[in-house]
Amino acid sequence: MFGTLLQRGSKKVPDVDTTGAGDAFDAGFIHAWLSGENAQTCLAAGVTFGSLAVQAAGGTAILRDPEQGLIT
Repeated sequence: MFGTLLQRGSKKVPDVDTTGAGDAFDAGFIHAWLSGENAQTCLAAGVTFGSLAVQAAGGTAILRDPEQGLIT
């Protein structure tokens, strides 16, 4: 994983508030990493969680089901 540059775009979503988006990205990435996923999947989880976070005001995600965020 280290020494490799990974990039991934995100889906266009309505951005209500960016508060907590970086924290949500980190949480998704780290969760996937600690679950033994590869770097691409970790990145995808981070982007998904960050994208969900910006769709609600005040740093609260609209994630209803934890499995919703584990999109590869």
